[in-house]
Amino acid sequence: MTEKCSVCNALHVRLEVFCDALRRISVLEEEARQQRQTQSKTEAEKRQLQERHTDLEKEKSNKEIDLTYKLKVLQQELEQEEASHRATRALLADKSKIKVTIEGAKSESMKEMDQKLAEERAAKLRLENRILDLEKHSSMMDCDYKQALQKLDELRRHKDRLTEEVKNLTLKIEQETQKRSLTQNDLKAQNQQLNSLRTSEKQMKQEANHLLDIKRSLEKQNQELRKERQDTDGQMKELQDQLEAEQYFSTLYKTQVRELKEECEERNKLYKDGQQTQQELQEERDSLAAQLEITLTKADSEQLARSIAEEQYSDLEKEKIMKELELKEMMARHRQELSEKDITICSLEEANRTLTGDVANLANEKEELNNKLKEAIEESERSKDWEQQIIQTKQAFEKQLQSEKTLKTQVTCCPPHTGFILTLAYTPDPKTVRVRWQAVNKLAEIMNRKELRGVGSRRGNDTDMRRKEKENRKLQLELRSEKEKLNSSIIKYQREINEMQALTVALPLQQLSDESQMRVELQMALDSKDSDIEQLRNLLQSLSVQSMDSASVSSGPEFDTDDMYTVLLLGPAAVPLVVEHGEQHPQVEQRHGDEAHQHWDKQTGFMLVPMAQERALTCPASFDLHRHCSWANLLAALMNMHRL
Repeated sequence: MTEKCSVCNALHVRLEVFCDALRRISVLEEEARQQRQTQSKTEAEKRQLQERHTDLEKEKSNKEIDLTYKLKVLQQELEQEEASHRATRALLADKSKIKVTIEGAKSESMKEMDQKLAEERAAKLRLENRILDLEKHSSMMDCDYKQALQKLDELRRHKDRLTEEVKNLTLKIEQETQKRSLTQNDLKAQNQQLNSLRTSEKQMKQEANHLLDIKRSLEKQNQELRKERQDTDGQMKELQDQLEAEQYFSTLYKTQVRELKEECEERNKLYKDGQQTQQELQEERDSLAAQLEITLTKADSEQLARSIAEEQYSDLEKEKIMKELELKEMMARHRQELSEKDITICSLEEANRTLTGDVANLANEKEELNNKLKEAIEESERSKDWEQQIIQTKQAFEKQLQSEKTLKTQVTCCPPHTGFILTLAYTPDPKTVRVRWQAVNKLAEIMNRKELRGVGSRRGNDTDMRRKEKENRKLQLELRSEKEKLNSSIIKYQREINEMQALTVALPLQQLSDESQMRVELQMALDSKDSDIEQLRNLLQSLSVQSMDSASVSSGPEFDTDDMYTVLLLGPAAVPLVVEHGEQHPQVEQRHGDEAHQHWDKQTGFMLVPMAQERALTCPASFDLHRHCSWANLLAALMNMHRL
């Protein structure tokens, strides 16, 4: 058993190491996935920025070409207009001398030309302002381009860092896979050891079964049922106390393990919260960068925009430095928490080792309980032997009853002065038994007997009946107590088996199958005992009914004193109906009401109605005459009637 416990402990430790390695591998895989996602995001942002840069360069070149073309066109138009203006002035100067009448028209044309010149000057100013705006916009685009280049450099650096981290994680994963393969090899070796231990256990079980058979044969010869009951009761109480103590300790260990698990889960939640805050800070950084771009595009002048951008950039760098410091602090805290978790895991492993030792002790106690279960099964077999003895006694009683029932007789009484006609017929089934009044030759002899066995036989039968009733009650109480004890012991053993199965999860499957077979056999034994107990109850009920019937009869030897009979009416002539005195049954009706000739016999408790008065009592089907009539009371009533 010690070797088995050590093997189980080693298996538990290696399984825990294997589970921890799997957990670490899963954590590293999740981190690699996250870093891959961040790398893909940075690459997508880089592509977007490159596309935007190319688009801006294209727009800049197109706008420069358009502006140069428009400037050339405007210069040509100005030169043409100046030449035309000079020509018109020369013509006007020559014509002023010749034509004075044309001065009004000239003044009007001069005004028109002045208006045109003013409009051209305004257009020229507009073009100059537009050129200035375009130059400002081009300078803004140059700034954006420079910032995009800086961001690309930062993203490249971040990408290099992430690639290095991914390489480190892949190395760690390879190391963990190697550890996993080593642990699997160890598990295979331990499984081989377990198989060898199982074979040794089978041999030990066979030897134990052989020894148990020898023990059973010796105990059957030397011990008695009552002593074993007392011993088993004391042992069961001690086992109950031990089980309660063990359950208390197991609950304490379970609560400690749950508390440690809850602490680990809380620390994992804190680590996840830190990661979420880091992601939120990164999102805030991205949002701030977007806001910077928007504010730079919306600025009115170049100097103000540059100063604001530089200030915001310095602030962002400061915030970046602060956040990096915070991240470093969070990583340091996380490392401390990991070290604390490792310490708690070590303590849990020590607790697990102690628990495995307790499990081994419980397995030993389980074997003791199995031995006690076998002893209880032996007790049940002895109780079966005792039940067989009871069945034999029952068969003996039934033989006696059959021998008594074979002595069936008929009684006839026809006195001339009473006018009664009596017939007593026997039928074996109490539900179909009927007593009819007929003429019988021997009733006169029986009615003339003055010295009956009335008093002595009644007293003897009463004492026998009481003695048998007491014996039946004792037997019923003993059967009930034994059934309750068996049920309680079986429930306790089932609970113990369930608890041991819950505790010994790492035990081999063969032991569990053996225990399940034992449990099924115990249930089968219980069912057989329940059926035997029900049979004994039916037997006791039948014996009690038969003892009551035999005790109630006090007539001569030629009558069947164990059966109950009913009385029926024959023909239109009135015949006597026997009913117990004092019971006022609501369903009994009287006809031809002359109550002067009805006789209540106070000694027997029956009412007799003479035949000559043409009166009768009718009895419905629901009235149970089996309960009210018997041979002894009927014959006593007839004797009193004959004396009257």
